[in-house]
Amino acid sequence: MTSEINRDEQLIVRAWEDQEFKQELLSNPKAVIERELGEKFPEEVEVRMLAETANIRYLILPPANIAPEKRQEVVKLIRESETGALTELKIRSVEDNTFRQMLLNKPNTVIEHELGIDTLEGIDIRVVEEERNIRYLILPWHPELLESGELSEEALEAVAGGICWISSIHVSL
Repeated sequence: MTSEINRDEQLIVRAWEDQEFKQELLSNPKAVIERELGEKFPEEVEVRMLAETANIRYLILPPANIAPEKRQEVVKLIRESETGALTELKIRSVEDNTFRQMLLNKPNTVIEHELGIDTLEGIDIRVVEEERNIRYLILPWHPELLESGELSEEALEAVAGGICWISSIHVSL
């Protein structure tokens, strides 16, 4: 199964299974990603890793100061690199600053209202804005590991099914 998931996803699985590697990834994500994936970030870019927990989830928004002529390019990149219920909310935050501020100030309330769900009780959604030289990456939470200590085939398939954790939007602002 591991051969069916990409290298980014293999890093996630490795972090879920290897606590020492997870700590290294959390403490120095830029160096670990560059070493493990051979991907180079520009020197001036700082990379921060956010680890989700049982009660905390993250939503990363592109930088707020995107030039109007670049917004469509950013929207296109988001659509090409991400799927899921929150994708449209992220796009709307690029296009509508009032909505963006509401999402930043009261993420649970806005997400529940916009998606028509009432299932976020006990989950704190934290919205983080990228900055010109700061990229945030998310290490998703995986509760199954707490129970068994290893990942099932279904969990590996879920990772292969579309976690896009190194999908920062890189557009000249």
